Amino acid sequence: MHEEAKRYCLGILKGIYKFGKDEPTEFAEWASDAPRNYFEVVFDKWKEGHEDGDDIGEVEDVIEEEMNDW
Repeated sequence: MHEEAKRYCLGILKGIYKFGKDEPTEFAEWASDAPRNYFEVVFDKWKEGHEDGDDIGEVEDVIEEEMNDW
């Protein structure tokens, strides 16, 4: 289920990114660097369990195109 795992990972990353960039809430103010840290943790953990270099490159491309200002 590598395709599903890749889409799940991208969904989590996009959600974290959106929260960190677009959702100014009191919670975001408490830990302003937390979304970026969690973003990295999720991506790194997914890469650890995934051996397909093409899939990793695809996710990196999406990050570069859609979430490049972090």
